[in-house]
Amino acid sequence: MRYLRIRSRILVSVAALCVLAAASVSPRALFAADSAAPAAGATPVAAPFWSGKPDSAGFRALADGELRTANRALDRLLHVSGPRTIENTLAPYNEALLHADNAAYASNLIESVHPDSTVRAVAEEETRAASKFLNDLGLNRGVYDALASLDVTTADPKTRYAVEKTLRDFRLSGVDKDEATRKKIAALREELVSIGQEFDKNIRNDSRTITLAGAADLDGLPEDYIKGHPAGPDGKISISIEYPDFFPVMSYAKKPEVRQRLLKEFLNRAYPANLPVLDRMIAKRYELAQRLGFKSWAEYATKDKMIGSDKNVASFIERLRGLTLKRSQEEYEKYLKRKREDDPAAKTVNQWDRRYYGELIRKRAYNFDGQQARPYFPFDEVKAGVLGATSQMFGLTYKRIANADVWDPSVEAYEVWENDRMIGRFFLDLHPRPGKYNHAANFGIRNGVEGVQIPEAALICNFAGGKPGDPGLMEHGDVVTFFHEFGHLLHAVFGGHQQWEPISGIAITAFALTLPAGSVDPQVSTTRINGQLVISPLAQAAGQHYNGYVSANSFDLRNGNVGVDRLPESLFGDLAELLQPSRQGSGHGQDLALPRAQVHAVPADARHPFPGRLRTSRRLLGDLLHLHVVARDLERHVQQVRQVEPARSDDREALSRHRARRGGFGAGRAAGARVPGPRLRFPLLRRVAGGRTARVRRRTGCGGVGRRSVAGATLPCDGLGAG
Repeated sequence: MRYLRIRSRILVSVAALCVLAAASVSPRALFAADSAAPAAGATPVAAPFWSGKPDSAGFRALADGELRTANRALDRLLHVSGPRTIENTLAPYNEALLHADNAAYASNLIESVHPDSTVRAVAEEETRAASKFLNDLGLNRGVYDALASLDVTTADPKTRYAVEKTLRDFRLSGVDKDEATRKKIAALREELVSIGQEFDKNIRNDSRTITLAGAADLDGLPEDYIKGHPAGPDGKISISIEYPDFFPVMSYAKKPEVRQRLLKEFLNRAYPANLPVLDRMIAKRYELAQRLGFKSWAEYATKDKMIGSDKNVASFIERLRGLTLKRSQEEYEKYLKRKREDDPAAKTVNQWDRRYYGELIRKRAYNFDGQQARPYFPFDEVKAGVLGATSQMFGLTYKRIANADVWDPSVEAYEVWENDRMIGRFFLDLHPRPGKYNHAANFGIRNGVEGVQIPEAALICNFAGGKPGDPGLMEHGDVVTFFHEFGHLLHAVFGGHQQWEPISGIAITAFALTLPAGSVDPQVSTTRINGQLVISPLAQAAGQHYNGYVSANSFDLRNGNVGVDRLPESLFGDLAELLQPSRQGSGHGQDLALPRAQVHAVPADARHPFPGRLRTSRRLLGDLLHLHVVARDLERHVQQVRQVEPARSDDREALSRHRARRGGFGAGRAAGARVPGPRLRFPLLRRVAGGRTARVRRRTGCGGVGRRSVAGATLPCDGLGAG
């Protein structure tokens, strides 16, 4: 009864990220060498989950130990004599859930990131074992009856909500069915877990490349990219489908055949291997929905979502189609017109043209050249900016753990401190490698429960950099993704301090899941206050020459690009296609993305100008919400924004001098020191984190979050990423 993958990626605008250097407020210190003892009465702080760098046998022992502890707590619950109370029933249920989740979350992370295939294989087995325990728990009639018999009328509101939500989830899992049906449901869920793991593994392990004849095929790409892809002894160049290679080619490569070849391999990841896997998944999900009393998977999957029903999803999509079709056609014509300047005979804007001509249109209309922004986004400085900005926003101190036990040398570990109290711990695993999860997500490791254990999570991404001599110049979309996914991680940390495990951590309704992470996104964007356009400190830090096109670009060619960038991917196909394939995750609602199959040669037409895979309805709702919140007033302002020329080398030199005057990026900040400046607090993130109406956890972000509900396959986020 576990795991819906929810994906999220909200697109916002930033012109550049010279983080912290010119910000009007400064963060608290990011790194400190030593950790003080936790304050009296604080939640106990256990060693990090990966302490001792366990091998495959060690990890099996760790996960099995968590499940044994969970089983002991379950036995205590079932053998209570006398009246049922919070102490003798809900407390042991909480303990069982906590330790089973510890096993499930850690196993799912390690199967997705560990460089050793033997350890990954053991982690897959442990994921299945933990999922079986949780699925069986959700179908245990004795546990349900015990919880249902609790008198919570005089309990506090959080306890009442935790019990109410838990009982609802039990019913949705099928606990009220007869024993024979429950056994069949349990078997179906076990099958779906295995199918989902096979689906995920096929994607992780399929890292393709294309071979180019020579440097001429890289015409149009940034100089740093070309230098990073030298020709081999045969004079040929290899380009992979991993994000640091893929997105620059799709945005800047002048040769359409190069973009087409790379996009085809990118979308063909795990094809044809995953087609029969997906067929099995769809069939088993339909059978499971029928066993649970629903006419379709779509009806079942939307039952506990804010949208309420599959009919509401269909109605929403149709309304949206009517509202956006005209804009879609207008923007398609804009792209086609620009393409005809290069190819007068062009009749279609293909999927591999979308990013390329979007860049050209931005460059002409707003004097914005994405290649000139890249030097402002070296990976290490962006990472420092993410940590510094969020430290400042939420009044936190991040303390890097020296010589931490990690699963790969590139991984970093941090403690999260608020004043004199450690409130969480996280890992950063941010560069691609073979066999690793290849998108972007926050993975839960330990769900925090007040007085029992602190939250622990890992941010898994695939950004440029991480190699000697490679500054890792990032695309704007990568910067936005970093901020956004780190927002999910902070949500897990802030939310992981409730008394009851079912409402602790990332515990809000699925369609609202992106709101907390979205509160971090605007740090790389602009907003409008009292009729005046205000660029955030992070954007201001990029230099005065960016003030014009940051705001102009915000609406018209990012959030305003409803037609070209959103409509076809979001609305292509009918509801039945939309809601069938899915599993675990975190973002905006039920996973509705189609698999990475072949690039279909579908001609463009007025209704669906850009053939492409579907976005999830969750992401669709999130994008709409973001469009309303961030860009609601910008459209009227676009024509009033002063246009400026793009950055030049002398601008960068001036900016470097400005950085030096301000002390650079973290320069002169001793470990543990604080820099004067007001602290901003955003209580919404902490308030929202306390409760939920959908069991969403485990992975949050583009990659997803786990939920104690439905096992199945992990589908990738929109393959075209956050750019």
